[in-house]
Amino acid sequence: MQKILLVFTLILSSTAVANADTITHFSATLSNDAVIAGGVAGTSSSGTGTATFTLIEPDVGAPTLSYNISLDSADLDGAQTPAIDDNVVGIHLHDTNVCFAGTCTAGDTGGTVHALNIFGAPRADDADMTFDVLASTVSGLWDQSDENSLAPAPSGKPGDFLTQLLAGEMFLIIHTQTVPSGAYGGFLNVVPEPASAVLFSTASLSLLGWRRRR
Repeated sequence: MQKILLVFTLILSSTAVANADTITHFSATLSNDAVIAGGVAGTSSSGTGTATFTLIEPDVGAPTLSYNISLDSADLDGAQTPAIDDNVVGIHLHDTNVCFAGTCTAGDTGGTVHALNIFGAPRADDADMTFDVLASTVSGLWDQSDENSLAPAPSGKPGDFLTQLLAGEMFLIIHTQTVPSGAYGGFLNVVPEPASAVLFSTASLSLLGWRRRR
């Protein structure tokens, strides 16, 4: 029994160290009907995709948000297909709470304030961003060094948008050559913790309490 308790104590100790950071996962399903501009939902785009995000809030230091975006049949450099309607000219994270220069109405996703310029116009502010034109994927790490005050549409720091992220108010939007105002996109939604992780945490704490009573 003492050996079992020792093993669980070591697990608890390592878990405590690992849990020094608060980690939240998000996912987004990208579609044209998720884009709302001028109070009207939907665009002429047929673009779709998915994206995953991981927010890390360390006990010490600034938060970061990593992302992996996978677009379906998108042309990231304009040279993969002869068509222009799939040409991606911009990928951004938007804060849907604030209109940019009064160009949107309440409830819009397009025309809202940029939180991060990921790809294309007006700039790619994430220094860690990489993309694969053949796979139509974009990945990177948003951190406080990516803040850029250049006009138009500056980028901020992830720490400035924590409330919006956790409230499901951040929108990933894809701009294309034929729908430059925003062709398709999706809200970042928190992915719940797996039940197994919650059960392990509860069991570990219960065992620790039992050991203390002993």
